Amino acid sequence: ERLRQPAPSPYLSVDEAADYLRTRRQRIDDLLSQQQLTRIKEGHRTLIARVELEAYMRSETRQLL
Repeated sequence: ERLRQPAPSPYLSVDEAADYLRTRRQRIDDLLSQQQLTRIKEGHRTLIARVELEAYMRSETRQLL
């Protein structure tokens, strides 16, 4: 019997978001400051919705074409 992989979290930390976009953490901080990404505060943690990162990547790709 195969074990199921847990579904990926719908939220990523700033460091995880930087890894996901393959960029530096500073770039994510800049996008948050420019309000191009929305921050979600969970206690002391800042989270970013995975779907928002995917939408950002799609919009960036369209600008390159």
